[in-house]
Amino acid sequence: MVSWTILGEHGLALALIWGCVSLPGLALLAILRLNVSWATVPLLGIVYWTVSLYLLPFANGLDVAIALSIVLVLAGTWIEGLPSRHESSWTTLTLLLGSLPYASTLLFHYVPFGMDGSMHTTAATLIARAGGLPTTHAPFADDVPFPPMNLGLPTVAAVAIRLGADPASAMLACHHLTFTSLILASYVLLTCWTDRATSALLSVATVWMARASQASLEWGGFPTVLSIAVGLLAGRLLFKHADGANWRLSLATGAAVMSIPLVHGIGGGTWLYCVAPWITAATMMRSRAKAATVRGLFLTVVVAAVILMMYRSAGLMDVTSHDLNWTHDWQRRAAPLSDPIVLGAFEYVRKDAGSMLVVAGWIACGMLAVQRQWLSAMLVSGAWLTLAIVVANSQWWVLPASFLLYPERTIYWVGPLSAVGLALAWRAVPTFVNPPKVVGISLAIGMLILAGYCHNQYYQRIVRSDFINEDRWEALAWAKQNLRPGRDFVHAPYGSTGAFLPGLAHVGCTGAHHHHFVARAVEASMSRRKATHMLVDRSHAPDQDIPRGRIVFSKGSILIVAVASP
Repeated sequence: MVSWTILGEHGLALALIWGCVSLPGLALLAILRLNVSWATVPLLGIVYWTVSLYLLPFANGLDVAIALSIVLVLAGTWIEGLPSRHESSWTTLTLLLGSLPYASTLLFHYVPFGMDGSMHTTAATLIARAGGLPTTHAPFADDVPFPPMNLGLPTVAAVAIRLGADPASAMLACHHLTFTSLILASYVLLTCWTDRATSALLSVATVWMARASQASLEWGGFPTVLSIAVGLLAGRLLFKHADGANWRLSLATGAAVMSIPLVHGIGGGTWLYCVAPWITAATMMRSRAKAATVRGLFLTVVVAAVILMMYRSAGLMDVTSHDLNWTHDWQRRAAPLSDPIVLGAFEYVRKDAGSMLVVAGWIACGMLAVQRQWLSAMLVSGAWLTLAIVVANSQWWVLPASFLLYPERTIYWVGPLSAVGLALAWRAVPTFVNPPKVVGISLAIGMLILAGYCHNQYYQRIVRSDFINEDRWEALAWAKQNLRPGRDFVHAPYGSTGAFLPGLAHVGCTGAHHHHFVARAVEASMSRRKATHMLVDRSHAPDQDIPRGRIVFSKGSILIVAVASP
């Protein structure tokens, strides 16, 4: 467990993160009169900050967004009033219970997991330093461009950092924000088809049982998980168009839709196939005023297009043939599929997404067919088929936007898809078959226990692993205090403690992780620089010779050696 001092920093960061997303989210929920659950509040806040980064893509633009959020809070409170609360105490308790285990990383770790975690920390600190969208990786790499994509979660962390949070603590707190948002977004969507208590239970259970999305903790892919949560919010708002459309709803829906790829492009690409067509079809079939619904959906597309143009004007990285080939090769290796390819894709989904969860989703499809809920069965089964086709496309690369359709992250949609199928199947169970209250509570507790077992195996097992220990953290803290951005440059292998130096100390490092779009620029930049220090971790490489130079830091297995003058 981390020290009380570090734990205090983590607690402050967690409070700032949730405050940053809750205040503008609460104001938007009131001002836009969305008439949806309070659970959408943090999701709307995430959309707000994501869009703000690209609508205000200049230095100190985030300060303008912070000031605007305060105005929105005052307007929402004084003019529109606070929205009414819908959730019961038991529903709220279930959602809170579901979110608590995801705070465990704050108790035991100093930095986010994985090399992608180091990259997101770097992005958050650079955005916070610039107060908006940076153009380069200055101050540690002035000649490396900053890729302006997948920045929704780092932007939320950057706002918290700008308000006083420690960068590592802020990104750790984003783990809790990400998975709690996925639970809340699943709950908000499921309330379209079943009661709130059942929705809360299914949302917690399916998120806990999802293997692939929780395993993203190990390498730092949690922003993709957040894009799934934003996608579920967009799906809920799209479905709400069936009840009657207006410009406020279209504004919120368009912003949510466009925020999905801005949070993470891979989540946006898969949303277009696995969610958008099926939720839109369900909306049109449920609508009783189809002309009004079509107008609302058209306005939604217009809003999303405007945000897309603002995003493109903020700067896009050139995608070369080398980038495309690298991506296709990675996708093929990530999902080795047996013949026939589509059946192999279904097997891949079952095996890698969490067998119990996938089988439960498939059983729910069968139950819908048995209950003669043909429309629901067709839409849910179609979504499963599309998901498998997207996975199979990793071998074909024939679908539009194949560049974004990573198979190992497409299966993050399994949890919400299984939850929707189960909710629809439960709704269709005849009243006289419903179990007595005691039996229902027992089944709910049993489901949570089973889901908790899966969560322990998929998420907490990773949390219990050793990543950056106290010695390595103190080495990073020493570097932050003693090394100078732009002057010092550290040699450390990829995947080592040194990967966090750019984000935490603004010091360049040979082992730092960057987006593969800027890989060649990074390589060229490093070739022009001479290392002033070397970071040696003898627990990882016990036979490594200590380089010649002056040892400036030594604790446990960690050494930092000054090998040249700056």
